[in-house]
Parts: sequence; C-alpha cells; structure tokens
Amino acid sequence: MNELIKVTINEKQEQLVSARELHEYLGVGTHFKDWFPRMCEYGFIEGQDFCSNLSESTGGRPSVEYQVTIEMAKQICMLQRNEKGQEARKYFIELEKAWNNPEMVFARSLQFANQKMIEYKNKLELMQPMVAAYEDLLSTKNNHTMNEVAKIVGVGRNRLFDKLRENKILMKSNLPYESYIEREYFTVREVVIHHSDYDDVKRQTLVTTKGVDWINKKLKEW
Repeated sequence: MNELIKVTINEKQEQLVSARELHEYLGVGTHFKDWFPRMCEYGFIEGQDFCSNLSESTGGRPSVEYQVTIEMAKQICMLQRNEKGQEARKYFIELEKAWNNPEMVFARSLQFANQKMIEYKNKLELMQPMVAAYEDLLSTKNNHTMNEVAKIVGVGRNRLFDKLRENKILMKSNLPYESYIEREYFTVREVVIHHSDYDDVKRQTLVTTKGVDWINKKLKEW
C-alpha cells in the first residue's frame, strides 16, 4: 500500500497520524492553528482521540503538534467533503483492515511477548548480585550485623531500623524484644570498648540466618 500519510505506533500499540500532515494532505485553506481547534469542536477528546506535544524549536517559539487516532482521522476526512478527504479516508480504512488482520495481531502479540521477556531478563540480571549475596549470607552459620542485613534485603540501614521499631520488633535502643530472641531471629552481643581509664560495654543487635530470611519476608508484607 502506498503511504499517503505517515502513520506511527505509540507505546499502547495505537496507530496515530500527525494532524498537521493530515491538514496539509487535505489541502485545507484555513490555517492549521484555526482549523484543528474547529475540528475538535465535533466532540473529539484530548487523551482519547488525540494528544498534543510541543515541537522542537529552531530558534523561534515551539509550535503545538497533535497526533490523532486513525478513527479521528477518518471522521475529519469525512468532514472535509472533498475528493482528498474521501481518498484519505479509504486509505485509513485499508490501514485498519491490515492492522486488525489476525496475522498482524498475532505478530504484534509475539513482539510484545518478546519485549516483556527482554525486560524480565534485564531485571533478573540486575537482581543477580543481590540474589548471590543473599544465598551466600544464608549459607553461613554466623550471626550478622544490621548493616549486613540491610544490604542483603535491599533497604537502607536506618530504614530497616525504623521498620523494625515501628513493628515493635526492636526497642528504642535498637535491641530486640525478648520474644524475638526466643524465636531465634536475633541475638545480642556485648562489645567491650577499652578506654584509658575505664571499659565501656556496648550491646549490639545481631541477626541470625533464620532471622535474615524472616526479616526479608516481613519487609515484603510491610
């Protein structure tokens, strides 16, 4: 089929036509800036039948461009009541028939599925380092600091503390409530800090391997 007017496809898989190119093809005597608003008065809705955007400026003021659906383009052609309008309308009808051909519909579905597969593959590749780190962490028998846990579950350390306090798992001191220690999710380690004239004992919250997995699941629920 010879291309009378260029047709583009948007991200929603809709066929669109430049209103300015349609105006030019139809040979309308009225200026485009006056003609298109008048066409819209026939009940066309922005966001449904057409969309607008600013063209790139070459030094002057950018002009407003419009992309219209094939259905709107057909109706505009009918409103012109001339040979050019009839010719363009038949052209759009043939385009619609080809677009809705079962083979074309299948081809688009296949293309969409392939695109989704590529997106999923990219997401999986981005997640691989986190998954590997998580598996390494769970494979150890050691207890883990909150900094380590924050990295593995993919949230900031402060946010992790906030969430655990909000849900009454950690106290204001960031130490776990006894019930969660009894469930073997946490343990508390005493760290002695030696000063010149005294020793300072700090209590540090550690997370067990079982606790890491439990926290990761809880964060998804919260």
